[in-house]
Amino acid sequence: MIISKNIFDYCEKNKFNLKQACESDVDEILQLYIDRTLWFKQKQINQWQKYLEHHDKNEFLRAIENNELFIICKNKEIIACFEINKESRLWNETVDDSYYIYKIVTKVGTKNLGKIIFDICERLAKENNIRYLKIDCLTRNIKLNEIYSSYGFELVKTDTKDYYTFNLRKKDLKKIKI
Repeated sequence: MIISKNIFDYCEKNKFNLKQACESDVDEILQLYIDRTLWFKQKQINQWQKYLEHHDKNEFLRAIENNELFIICKNKEIIACFEINKESRLWNETVDDSYYIYKIVTKVGTKNLGKIIFDICERLAKENNIRYLKIDCLTRNIKLNEIYSSYGFELVKTDTKDYYTFNLRKKDLKKIKI
């Protein structure tokens, strides 16, 4: 996936840098996930209890190899990470009109990066003639479901896999202007 000048300008305006992750970033990326997972546990937020058991360094390296893993940096420090691609793990589909957003993580203590990540994903999708952004989250994470709804992601269905019940959400980009 190519990051256009338009997206670089948007990022610069918001005082951060966006780049595709590379192999040398993986340890810092993993630390973001570890820190966020510990924060969830400390705050008793029902999310990612077993995340690091199921997602290892090789999964991040695969996403890097496929040019699907992006990082947001401020002052040369990675403060957020996300994956965007056309392959769905939970939707059981691969379609040309959708991007799936995965592995969104922000540095503990940062604010408003979720909105910025979704703005970037919308811009990437629009530039590549993609109609839908799709995302999933655990059904029991009420706060995250509310956030996704506030960003315009409509609930499509609820499903279960490996003892987890999750919501599948999508956003129709034809309904918005960037």
